[in-house]
Amino acid sequence: MHEEFSYYSPYEGMFRLTPKDIRPFNVQLAGMAFCDESYIIYRPDSPIWCFEYIMEGKGYLTQDSEHFVAKKGDVYILRKNATHYYYSDAKDPWIKIYFCLYGDLVDKIMEGYGFTPLYLIENVPIFDLFREFNETAKNSRTIDEMNDLCLIVFIRILQRLYLHINSQTGKENIALRLKKEIDNIVDFSVEKSSFNSIIERTGCSKSHAIRIFKSEYGLTPYQYLLGKKIALAKMMLTNSFLSVVEITEKLDFCDTHHFSSTFRRMTGCSPISYRKNFRKRLPEKAP
Repeated sequence: MHEEFSYYSPYEGMFRLTPKDIRPFNVQLAGMAFCDESYIIYRPDSPIWCFEYIMEGKGYLTQDSEHFVAKKGDVYILRKNATHYYYSDAKDPWIKIYFCLYGDLVDKIMEGYGFTPLYLIENVPIFDLFREFNETAKNSRTIDEMNDLCLIVFIRILQRLYLHINSQTGKENIALRLKKEIDNIVDFSVEKSSFNSIIERTGCSKSHAIRIFKSEYGLTPYQYLLGKKIALAKMMLTNSFLSVVEITEKLDFCDTHHFSSTFRRMTGCSPISYRKNFRKRLPEKAP
């Protein structure tokens, strides 16, 4: 286990912060850590914020009562006034680059970006900015110059994290919104339940919605829609006296041949056979 420091606060006692030391924005520490099984950090009621990017490996963290795992490509944020406890995995140890901050401006910026409750941002391409922060801290001529220049890099880091989080949230929302639209359909024969109408209600292009949905659920929206139709067809065949023609119309298949061939392909038997096989399994009526 060893660390390479780009900057280490010159004030006596790393966490002994006095009013004269507390500017609006302060870098407390910056560097890289090459961890092993001996790497364990415990920081009760921390007076600083910690921002760390995992270059390699994985490790385990507890922040107050929240437990999480940070792995290669992740950023974790340890909040001011929280209790930090974290350690590296012994078999797959962390290599990470980090910096620690304090000051009223840091608190306000984190609150302004909505990052106060965040603790883990997964798979974010941001190593270049963490490296730039460390190099800026290392190469500055004075503490005041370092704080001024690092503040600019810090804002850029938060901006990229913010955009990354929003892009992921948007992806999840489109896929989830599309899935809910399909799940809520009862009668596929009405105009608002057509595939194109469902896609339009997500507010994005058809190709983009299909790509996002497949990335999230492993199949296209149409395949999911078709699975929903066949599931409803099974329910109608076993729990109603609707004819195959009526079921075809309710599920908005173009004709009974299309419905029957699709049903057979997805279940292994025709709709009529499925209904007969189900009814054969029913108990006989009591005499």
